[in-house]
Amino acid sequence: MADAQSKRPRVSGGWRIVLVISLALNILVLGMVAGAFLRGHDDRPNRRPPPVGSEIGVAPILKALEPEDRRAMGRAVFREARRDPDRRAETRARLAEMAAILRAEPVDEAALQDLLGQYSEDAMARHQNIQRVLIDTLSAKSPQERAALAARLEDFAENGIPKRRKHGDKDR
Repeated sequence: MADAQSKRPRVSGGWRIVLVISLALNILVLGMVAGAFLRGHDDRPNRRPPPVGSEIGVAPILKALEPEDRRAMGRAVFREARRDPDRRAETRARLAEMAAILRAEPVDEAALQDLLGQYSEDAMARHQNIQRVLIDTLSAKSPQERAALAARLEDFAENGIPKRRKHGDKDR
């Protein structure tokens, strides 16, 4: 038995490197093919889904706000969310419920629909909280500040929403 193992030809170091590189390239190609398949073909290459809030139209308004206003709004939204001490426990319970539904055979579509409906209600409550904080923020602005914000929104409407605002850039 030892003689059979000793007679087996050994792969030299150079060939070993070639084989490792070949394997890496094969995995890379496989990953690219899988990524293209999973991404789908929607004639918009490399598009990300819209950010949360954009479907209800507040994302452009938030982008037009000054950075300090956005930070203040974020703190206010976070404070409001923390007022519900049971939120984390509810989230964990829903995740456990989702796991149980997904493991069930067959999947209970009605239970899945109910649970997803609860997620939608929670998301709507968060959106309403953001809108309430946004209204408070905009109402507290002076007429000049609101006019500057309106000018930025008009610029967004004419020229599109910029991807990023540079720190301290007040014109756009």
